Amino acid sequence: MSSIWPGIKLAASINRPYMGWLVGNGANIDFWRDTWATEIPLREYIEMPQSLWKICTTRLRNLINSNGWDIPTNIRILLLALGINVLEIPCNPREVDKRIWKPDSYENFTVRNPYETIRKKRNTTWWWKYTWRESVYPKLGCFAWRLVNHILSLNEIVKKMGIHITSCCTLCRLQEESEAHLLLHFPSATNIWLWATDTFFLPSISSTDTWKSILEKSRPASSYINDLWITNIFSICQTIWSARNSLQFDDTTPSMPNTKRGIIKKIQYTAKLSKGKMHNN
Repeated sequence: MSSIWPGIKLAASINRPYMGWLVGNGANIDFWRDTWATEIPLREYIEMPQSLWKICTTRLRNLINSNGWDIPTNIRILLLALGINVLEIPCNPREVDKRIWKPDSYENFTVRNPYETIRKKRNTTWWWKYTWRESVYPKLGCFAWRLVNHILSLNEIVKKMGIHITSCCTLCRLQEESEAHLLLHFPSATNIWLWATDTFFLPSISSTDTWKSILEKSRPASSYINDLWITNIFSICQTIWSARNSLQFDDTTPSMPNTKRGIIKKIQYTAKLSKGKMHNN
């Protein structure tokens, strides 16, 4: 492998949020795989078997007519659930789609654009060092990005968009579905978090904790333990999210032992990716 490849990957991850599309007639834009509506492709929001993704080949032009957007109701509700009001995105059917460098949408792209972005390290949000961590593999990192930005397609997001639905937690069937309830506070989630904090000898998670404070619980530990703990957090949330979707769409519920084994497997994978060091204690 080329010695410059790690640098290319770093540059790509830093600059990815700054590249997108100006929507014209939609002919050149893949609805699922291109970054035309959010910072990442819509595909990253939805977990489906690879075999199903192969038949998802919709171009954005299928949702545009001569007057502008022509979005079917079910697609619009899906996008609203992801926090996307597509009607607020400019669309010009008389123009071709234009690939852009988002900070300079109406200027020519030059090598200087990404160079300045990398040099200045424009991505200064608190979660950047967690979601794009070397020890967090890409698929988990994309889920983590959605998690810390509070844009998982939960019932509470749909309701905030003004769509009236009856919201009930898919897993407990007792309370209204929310991010905090589903991922932190419903009984099975609480048991998983207690198991996790006990395993890492860390303080228990309280009702006042945020994702940032939870991620920082391992700060006094070694860089290696930090890598494992951070992956553990994202893996737990992803596992609970997958269980919610499996029950809601496939009517299947994974057992607690299998859930824990799945989380441990992801942590073991991180152990191989981590370049962190252990303290001599």
